[in-house]
Amino acid sequence: MNAVLELPRELNAAVEYIDGAIAAGYGSKPHTSSRARRSRLPICKRRVNQAGNALGALGVESAQGVAILLPTRSEFVTAFFGQIVS
Repeated sequence: MNAVLELPRELNAAVEYIDGAIAAGYGSKPHTSSRARRSRLPICKRRVNQAGNALGALGVESAQGVAILLPTRSEFVTAFFGQIVS
């Protein structure tokens, strides 16, 4: 039996994984954690929007490929989703 996976024509991962999680009631849960701090989803959403706006101001268009040279921590998450919404 072959399963058919229906995918939307366009998918915005930032909306799916950040806005969707907030809408599902996970806004008070930490999304990333490090020794220095824990970050909650609404704070992440704000930072993602700031990163997206900064990239947009530099001329980066939505979903245009950008290089992200950061360690795997909350700043990477912000930059990754920010380049999607720029």
